Amino acid sequence: MNNDDITIPASNPKHLDFYALLLSSILIGFIVGIASALFLRFLDWNIHFLWEVIPQWIAPNNKIPFYALIVCTVGGTIIGMCQKYLGNHPPSLAETLATFRKTGRVEYKHLPHGIVNVLVSLIFGGSLGPEAGLTDMIGGLVTWLGDLRKQHNYIKRILTQAAMSAGLAFFGSPLGGAVLTFETSDGDILPRIQNFLPSLLGTCAGFAGFVWAMGNSLGKNFIFPAEMAQPVNMLLAIPVALIGAGGGMIFHLLSTQLNKYFSPLASRPLLRGIIGGVGLGIMGSLMPLTLFSGEHELRVLIDESAKMGFLLLLVLGVAKMLATTLCLATGWKGGIIFPPMFGGAALGLACSLLFPAIHPMVGVTAGMAATTAVIMRQPVAVIIILLGILRGETAGVIVVATLVGYTVTMPFFPSKVKNNTNL
Repeated sequence: MNNDDITIPASNPKHLDFYALLLSSILIGFIVGIASALFLRFLDWNIHFLWEVIPQWIAPNNKIPFYALIVCTVGGTIIGMCQKYLGNHPPSLAETLATFRKTGRVEYKHLPHGIVNVLVSLIFGGSLGPEAGLTDMIGGLVTWLGDLRKQHNYIKRILTQAAMSAGLAFFGSPLGGAVLTFETSDGDILPRIQNFLPSLLGTCAGFAGFVWAMGNSLGKNFIFPAEMAQPVNMLLAIPVALIGAGGGMIFHLLSTQLNKYFSPLASRPLLRGIIGGVGLGIMGSLMPLTLFSGEHELRVLIDESAKMGFLLLLVLGVAKMLATTLCLATGWKGGIIFPPMFGGAALGLACSLLFPAIHPMVGVTAGMAATTAVIMRQPVAVIIILLGILRGETAGVIVVATLVGYTVTMPFFPSKVKNNTNL
């Protein structure tokens, strides 16, 4: 955005156009919330059909041997073909936001291709979340509408960011979606309040639309002991956070190495996709909880953790990181917010079994927070999103674990902080 943009009426709170822009953000946010709910319902229905209905048709009351391997291999083949003929779309959530920060827009030329790639990846068991596809789809559509209506770049930027924030409201935190896009913005893009207020209103409306269409939001279905808010649990969260931080660093290491290993196959997307599908299918056959984003599987993990034992939980936590990084390195498309949460929860539960003084739900919360903070590098967004997914009594543990995980790994990530006179 050019400095002249801040002089247009829509950027001035003393002008009616500013409030018209806020109302537009609310309307767009509500529509986006409904669209997000429909997208997730469509996704869930297809996953249910492929992974539950079809096996029952083929072998009623019996498990099909290596079904995960078969489905994931087929999925990898389709993904490879999509990559070959439709292209490597969409970009990751981080890439989409980085492009938006530079240009104020989300490109929509390959939007249909990206939607197909994401749906195939998630339906066929990819250890990935829906947020990357949703953000690219929503941001691209709003940018396209802005171009169609020949909107001023300032207005188009504001409405696109509000829409992307609303698309992330399914996390259960109206504030979380806005902060997730806002925290990654360079301070000199827009004056803070003009940038943040439409996004906040948009994501609140998006949350309302999502809950109205979906009937519920994520999280809020876990039982936390009342003593979670006691200071001692904040102290006990620290060792768990250190383990979670280690899990986050393993994720980065695996991502770097696998990308390096598979980059020579970029010109052979079909082979690359099949390799990813076979690898995911083997892991899914041995450890079914490594499949999918982990959002629904988290409840199973918590309920079965005592039976799994320390070693299996530790292996599962690392295997989830491996499954996600393998998917991304071999062309599968999706987000990386939910899978690390699941992996971190598994590591946290392993800690609680090793040290009984740590309540399992303290382990879950601290592990999720620290691992996700290390991977996303957005501590404020992580805190607010997890507060939306979990309950209020977890606030102290979430904050401590997030800050510990983020801080202890800072030496491994070059600082990109710039001086900002607009703070």
